[in-house]
Amino acid sequence: MSPFASADESSTSSLSAQLKETADNSSKRYPAEVLQTFQRGVEQVRATGIEESAKKVGDDAIDATLKGWDQNEVTLSDVWSEGPSF
Repeated sequence: MSPFASADESSTSSLSAQLKETADNSSKRYPAEVLQTFQRGVEQVRATGIEESAKKVGDDAIDATLKGWDQNEVTLSDVWSEGPSF
């Protein structure tokens, strides 16, 4: 199980909800031609299927070793063993 499985799902929006909220809020701030460009971008993202394949709260996360800004390697499972990291 993912170390983030205990996250409060009510405070976490799905990608679909975030995209919709951004689109709704943008309609108040931008001219129509900008909104049309934005809408095409949203449609292109949705067409990739990313909404279905994106990780969700409670999904297992992959373990990996990454280099930090200081070039030191960090293994995610080592960080997770210390508790949730936000």
